[in-house]
Amino acid sequence: MYSFAPLDEQKAAFRKQVSSQIGKLVLHAYASEVIEFIYSSTTSEDERREMVFGLYGNYTLVLREILEKNKNVTLKQFMELKPQLTSGILDKLENLVTKLVVKGHTRHTIVQAVLCDYVECQTDMAKLENLADLLKEKMPALLASHKGLKVACALFNILDAKNRKIVVKSLPITEMITNRISHLFVIHVANTLDDTQLTKKKILHEALKVLDDHIDDTCYRNVLYSALSPLRSEND
Repeated sequence: MYSFAPLDEQKAAFRKQVSSQIGKLVLHAYASEVIEFIYSSTTSEDERREMVFGLYGNYTLVLREILEKNKNVTLKQFMELKPQLTSGILDKLENLVTKLVVKGHTRHTIVQAVLCDYVECQTDMAKLENLADLLKEKMPALLASHKGLKVACALFNILDAKNRKIVVKSLPITEMITNRISHLFVIHVANTLDDTQLTKKKILHEALKVLDDHIDDTCYRNVLYSALSPLRSEND
């Protein structure tokens, strides 16, 4: 229905109607697919941000009021303008993010945008560690967007050495190393993982398996270079 609407006005009306119930729809197994389709089909960054802000419940109207004055405002900037609302917004976000992760909806780019807002704004390290623990074996699902990539890299940095190994072992390296977004996460892992043996065994070994197939691929070559480069110490 949305994709066949001939006029932008009709698409906007449909998007507005859906956005009014987006908080419930995004948690539903099938409705979330529709929400994701609309979000990913929307080329306007302002309209995409409107959909994301619609997920923030009672704070949506205040967010939209600020958005009308400054279309480029981020949630973090908004919270700096309205510090009295910070605690309530973070509680709302934490509850929403936990439900979305538990339901396995992190593959949706709109959910990745919400996660990115939460990770950028949450200052309680214990809560971020809890989120990282929930997602440590689901990192590849986050790599459908640059915001998801940002979340994956931030959470990987938070994990301890033991849990980082769990992340690395769960990665489908050969599928990721030629993808324009997911290959960047592999590079991040190679550049930050302090276990050089694991880097060689998992990343380098898997990459070399498909050397003949992808040697001309820029993403692949960048991953290979990162895996072969020695990790720099803080004193270098």
